[in-house]
Amino acid sequence: MDLADKANQYIDKMEPWNLIKEEKNKELVQSICTTSLNLFRLLTIMLNPVIPELCSRIYSFLNIDETYVE
Repeated sequence: MDLADKANQYIDKMEPWNLIKEEKNKELVQSICTTSLNLFRLLTIMLNPVIPELCSRIYSFLNIDETYVE
């Protein structure tokens, strides 16, 4: 769960909800959101053996083919 803690710390530190208020930060916010979603995807893959039903719903939400992650 260290990765989940690090991901949460990253999002809290970067504060994309504040950065987006200025147009000049648009690309930075895009990068932060992309990184955050990829971390969420990796966490979902790691947790799949433990909570497969929830992970299946997450894959569906993110439009990820489950056969790709197995």
